Amino acid sequence: MVLLIQKALEDREKHISLKRVQRYMSSIGLYSIVVKKFRTHSSKPNVEEKENTINRDFKATNINEKWCTDITYIYTIKDGWTYLASVMDLYKQKDYRVYIWYLYDDGISNQGGRKCLP
Repeated sequence: MVLLIQKALEDREKHISLKRVQRYMSSIGLYSIVVKKFRTHSSKPNVEEKENTINRDFKATNINEKWCTDITYIYTIKDGWTYLASVMDLYKQKDYRVYIWYLYDDGISNQGGRKCLP
């Protein structure tokens, strides 16, 4: 706000320092509101690191030997937060299951697993 006022005065060929503009504004009770950028932080302690058992070896020799999962959440206007999880057996990478569920005020609505083909 102070910079905008100073710039407007300079455009009218009235050269005034930034500090003087701040003093004038405070003398008449004008204050700018600065909104800081929201930064996420966790109050929880750091999660302990687990051993990397797969070590980037994504080839499986048997069914149910190695599984790969992912979860994400999407905000929708109709349902609110919608959670999407996918689970895939690394032996047969052609089919996997997708789970979708919603959180409502009265509880969880589970849509169950759906077998999907890529």
